[in-house]
Amino acid sequence: ANVKATRAWRGAFVKALEKECRNPDPTGMTVATAASTDFPEEFGRTFQAWMSYNMSWHYAGLLCAEKLLLAWGDRRLAERVRGQAAKIRRHFVPVFWNPKNGFWNEGVHPTNPDLVCDIPLSTAMGAMDSPYGEDLYGDKFAESAAFCAREFMREDGVHIIRRNEDRGWKEWTRQPNNWFAANDTMMVRLMRSTGNARALEQLFYLYEINFGYQPCVFEGKPFQRPLNTSGSWQAFGAGAWYRNLVEGAAGLWADLGGLGIMPCGLGEPVRLSGLRYCGAVIDFTATGQGTWPAKLLVDSKPLTGTTKLPPLSRGPHRVEVEYGPSMPVFPVITLAVDAEVRNVRARPGETRAALRGRGYTPVSFFSPGKPEVIVNGRAVPAEWDPQTGRGRFRVVLSGKADVRIRAEGK
Repeated sequence: ANVKATRAWRGAFVKALEKECRNPDPTGMTVATAASTDFPEEFGRTFQAWMSYNMSWHYAGLLCAEKLLLAWGDRRLAERVRGQAAKIRRHFVPVFWNPKNGFWNEGVHPTNPDLVCDIPLSTAMGAMDSPYGEDLYGDKFAESAAFCAREFMREDGVHIIRRNEDRGWKEWTRQPNNWFAANDTMMVRLMRSTGNARALEQLFYLYEINFGYQPCVFEGKPFQRPLNTSGSWQAFGAGAWYRNLVEGAAGLWADLGGLGIMPCGLGEPVRLSGLRYCGAVIDFTATGQGTWPAKLLVDSKPLTGTTKLPPLSRGPHRVEVEYGPSMPVFPVITLAVDAEVRNVRARPGETRAALRGRGYTPVSFFSPGKPEVIVNGRAVPAEWDPQTGRGRFRVVLSGKADVRIRAEGK
């Protein structure tokens, strides 16, 4: 039945992707209505624009389509779609980053870069709705998290406008002093991925004081609103809370390559029982405080050099994480989007692993020193922040690739 359903829409899907790849815009982007209809005059939403959150979702969608095309055996179109996504990635920061605000513009006019929707809505974090967000934000990743923690997070909830904003935002629509669940999902992932423990603690405090209340707002109700009032039908609000508990409290995330852990220990023990994933049933525990695991066990076997779990068979499994204050003395692969991470071997100053997957694969890692990255015997360029030790590189996989990350001077 699934095969028949796929064949039914495959032709239209391929035609849409072929049209997408003929996009004449040099940025690879498409022009859309500037954000929503909420207060267009106050926030500069009076023109057609490139939209940051539209393009971030579009970017992730193209790369998901690339994987599907490769599964169908359509390598030619997969390569074109990958190139279209790369074009968006190359232009995303130059187009949308606002150095004056230190955050992303919501929208930018395609022929006038000075004409922007500059209210930094948390919807500008749309890239964090998928594992490709870190790749798209590039060297603005940590800066984006710091801005969100400073400007959006308050004592009463996650706001959707920054501090001291005095334009628009009437009382009868999306109130700035309410928690909008679709946005805080992305906020949790952003803070967890950058190891911002203080921001995560504030988010969990907000969960506690609002537990049992509907986090979506449109009708101008008081901040704490019981679930039986109008608006509680919004299922994506409940979905956001579930994702935040799994991704935020436990730090678990998933892609085509399996489950991984976004490391950040808050000092409070976390336990998930009977978590189901692709036939596996997982009991998960996390203890300790610190940015990095001092110990990571998968079915009682230690896992070092990566926080992405090996492929799990059907049936019961146990994952245990213990965080500590020390930094790793070897590189740690933290993200390999849509790829399996196997046969990891870590020693002081060096980590080796096998990546298994298809198509475009951004990889994020920690390194205690300036990294040298070798993939299948050849050096590949890598970005690295010496202040945080976090870096990334990009590969296109066609099956298995051997990766070596060596920290200079270690």
